[in-house]
Amino acid sequence: MDNDSIIELSKYDSGSVQFCTDCKHYSVVFGNVVLNFNFEELYNFKKMLDNIKKPNFNVEINQEMRTVIFARPTTIGFSLNENEVTLVNKMVHEALIIGEVKDLISG
Repeated sequence: MDNDSIIELSKYDSGSVQFCTDCKHYSVVFGNVVLNFNFEELYNFKKMLDNIKKPNFNVEINQEMRTVIFARPTTIGFSLNENEVTLVNKMVHEALIIGEVKDLISG
């Protein structure tokens, strides 16, 4: 995989969503977390983010209420506060839309 095969679909100061044209996988980069998905997995991740509500922020870390998201099938997880969930969800949403537009344009 080289830099020519990476398309940045969504970018913010704290993260981005990229697509690799070689391996056809998406990378969600946020802080020091990198998650890789195929299209279906990314779509399911977006649906999971959509379903996170106030009661899910039930773990206190450094005096801040956060939700923990586990990387299945492992038990490795990462935590996000409410604003971070909103931002990651926005990044993924934008990436899915831009990816669809690129597919339509390229035929």
